[in-house]
Amino acid sequence: MAKKPSERYLRFYGPILDALRALGGSATPREVKDHILAKMRFSKEELSQKTATGWPAIENEIAWARQGLVNIGLLDNSRRGVWSSTPEGSKARLTVEQARKYRTQSRKAVPKDFQANENAPAHDHPEEHAQDEILHELPNLDEDNLVPGGTDPTYRIKKLEAANMEANGRTLETVTPNCTIQTAVTKMLAGDFSQLPVMNGKTVRGVISWKSLGYRLSLNVNCKEVQEAMDDAAIVSTETSIFEAIHQIVDKDYVLVQAKDKTITGIVTTSDLSVQFRTLAEPFLILGEIENHLRDFINARFKRSDIQDAKDPSDVKREIKDASDITFGEYIRLLENEAMWDKLHVPLDRKIFTDKLKALRDIRNDVMHFDPEGIKEQDIEALRSFVKFLQELRRVGVF
Repeated sequence: MAKKPSERYLRFYGPILDALRALGGSATPREVKDHILAKMRFSKEELSQKTATGWPAIENEIAWARQGLVNIGLLDNSRRGVWSSTPEGSKARLTVEQARKYRTQSRKAVPKDFQANENAPAHDHPEEHAQDEILHELPNLDEDNLVPGGTDPTYRIKKLEAANMEANGRTLETVTPNCTIQTAVTKMLAGDFSQLPVMNGKTVRGVISWKSLGYRLSLNVNCKEVQEAMDDAAIVSTETSIFEAIHQIVDKDYVLVQAKDKTITGIVTTSDLSVQFRTLAEPFLILGEIENHLRDFINARFKRSDIQDAKDPSDVKREIKDASDITFGEYIRLLENEAMWDKLHVPLDRKIFTDKLKALRDIRNDVMHFDPEGIKEQDIEALRSFVKFLQELRRVGVF
């Protein structure tokens, strides 16, 4: 049975809400944690404390505080891997005493007296609020939190569709050693394959490819059967890290993927790597271009003082020189301001434009969550559409 949590985690209620305000209302767990650690001063001793399972105690406390904020209706947990403030949470500035008082409140009864407490003290000195409390290990929460949830963070080759053909409704095309070269060539041409596994039942005998066949033909080796033109097979386990497998794929142009029971589950080629690279990298590259467009737009149309005014008011120490020093959420805060928007002198609807940015912010948070499956196709289409829109604005001279 898990130990009863210490109240020490209550010190993070306010900083979590502060972090989300600074990050535009929603962010990944890692972004929230990094913001809190940057703002709050911890001793080396406290940073080194671990739970009994080896997880950093501070991160475990932050996870518990997040769950508490969800329970009292100040955070929304409807999106996996994203922490978002509710309308009440975006206004709330909680002290430790208020957090302690309302930690058992339900979502339907959000206390009014902390919804807009602008005079709550800063949270730069956690030891002032909780130095006398005993730190007990907090039981681990589910995988949406910062604590371990039993998932494997390593990007293993089995996560690729090509490595799990049967599971994805595909059949692994093979030939036997005594098949004719004509049969193998026909299968490769018809299926647009560069290589085929050579197998007897479940046993791999080798691989025939255009490369292995061409090498022998160029030396006038007369090959009639596949076994005369095959090379040794490059095989990796389903548990192999994709980064370990990349070297073999580049060298051999492929790897066969083998399960624990020695079954070949798929074949991953250089072409598959290219597709996977686009799936994982395209959202990052498009988001980078979008942010660069926005920064150029803002820097060209606003004074430094205007950009500084968009900064989260509680983040007094951060220096703002130009648009590259503010967050995506702060881009939205700046452009949502009607007086600021009027300074742009652009014939565009402010609400539609900023609503698009809010949707992109949510997609950005999903991307930064590093889901190995990538993001939804509709989300990548939204990114492509918006970056094209910005490109057109630049082309016609809006910025």
